[in-house]
Amino acid sequence: MSQLNQMESNETRLLPTEIVAGVLATLRNQGGRESIPTRKAEIHRAFYEMHKQGLSLVSDFRFDTSGTFPYSPTLEQATNNLATCLLLERNNPKLNLYLLTDKLETYFESEVKRHVPDAQFDEMKAIAKQVQSALSN
Repeated sequence: MSQLNQMESNETRLLPTEIVAGVLATLRNQGGRESIPTRKAEIHRAFYEMHKQGLSLVSDFRFDTSGTFPYSPTLEQATNNLATCLLLERNNPKLNLYLLTDKLETYFESEVKRHVPDAQFDEMKAIAKQVQSALSN
């Protein structure tokens, strides 16, 4: 096996939707949150802070900082993907919350987590902690 092939087989490349699912499932599981607000600013800022710190897990997320908050189309699309698959639900009357569902946690635990090396899972936990902090302010 060539060195390049060996490097690729040792490195797990997660899709942005899988990363966001992991962060939100961790937020639910370890942070005790059952929902997050649908307003974008806090979550985008939290991911941006981790991006600025150089976490490899979010290195491919791009941010537009010209607006009122750092906005990531990648993060927005990943969140929309999870909502489309009903892993995030908006069944509250004002549609101002995403519910972090059992399905989200089951998806992450059964489909994604087994492909996540410990170092990347540690990064997911760090991002979840940053999101938790941003939502608490």
